[in-house]
Amino acid sequence: MANADIQWVEEGDRMKRPFRSFVIGWQNSRYAINRLIQSYNELSLGNAKPSAKEELNIAAVRRHILSSLLEMKGKLDSKYGHFRRDRIDTTPIDLVRNARRGDLDRAESWRSIRNLTFHFGDVIEDDAQLVATYKSIFAVSDAEVNTVWEAIVELGEAMKKLSLDRC
Repeated sequence: MANADIQWVEEGDRMKRPFRSFVIGWQNSRYAINRLIQSYNELSLGNAKPSAKEELNIAAVRRHILSSLLEMKGKLDSKYGHFRRDRIDTTPIDLVRNARRGDLDRAESWRSIRNLTFHFGDVIEDDAQLVATYKSIFAVSDAEVNTVWEAIVELGEAMKKLSLDRC
């Protein structure tokens, strides 16, 4: 199956491909995280008194959101490093990074949640650690998640714009 977005990347010259690749990767990753958020909202919004089972389902989706946001932040940081290494003017990105530094750094506190999630560690986790990790998942407010997500989107969009300008 031919895909126009993938074809767009392939048709770029050697200098444009990394930027085109970032644009496609960012858009696809943003879509995936938005779908997780949609699933979370479907489970939690309007459910004033979820059952114990529903609470764990909400926690399961929330942990994937938290983990994905931390992972995405790390990938954006890495790509930013590539821009800097290649001596690309990152001024528009720097403005976002500086303005949203606290919100972006907040995701770093979710490292144990990320490790549990992507390694499916809860099936072998020590009971005390499992309880502690799930309590930390429940302790993160929706407002905090939204603030971090908004900061990541703002950063990703600034990086996308820079990338599109170089395509």
